[in-house]
Amino acid sequence: MIFSDISRDLLDLDEALARQMGVMDRCRFIHAPADDLSAIGDATVDAVTTRSVLIYVADKQGYFNEMGRVLRPGGHVSLFEPINRYSYDEDPNRFWGFDVSPVQDIAEKIHSVYAQRQPIDSDQMMNFDERNLLAFAERAGFAERHLELHVDITRWPPRP
Repeated sequence: MIFSDISRDLLDLDEALARQMGVMDRCRFIHAPADDLSAIGDATVDAVTTRSVLIYVADKQGYFNEMGRVLRPGGHVSLFEPINRYSYDEDPNRFWGFDVSPVQDIAEKIHSVYAQRQPIDSDQMMNFDERNLLAFAERAGFAERHLELHVDITRWPPRP
């Protein structure tokens, strides 16, 4: 089992848990970003599993390329990613579920700051959807691709 993460703190926690469970002899810990797994050899991994990693990676294609590189022929990838574009609320009268119409001038300033800091088309947490995931996988050489899409879009009830 190879644990790889950009967070040293998370790897330290993983290592402590592996030690506590008595499985250290079966574990390897690599401090690395998802789009640079150079510490792992080509075609040496049976499966890659990730959860909410892509939203933190700027080079999304590099992320998929690295997964493809380290996987053995016939290997599998299982990933979970939130598609944040679905939760993007463009209603200028609402902010995180709150009705901001009474303070519209202030709300517009806040929306402007968010738009500058996290533009929907270029911010790495917002700039992809399920179609991009399939395209990244195809360009990385994954011949077979399966996507399960589960979308729940709910609005918070209006709050004063």
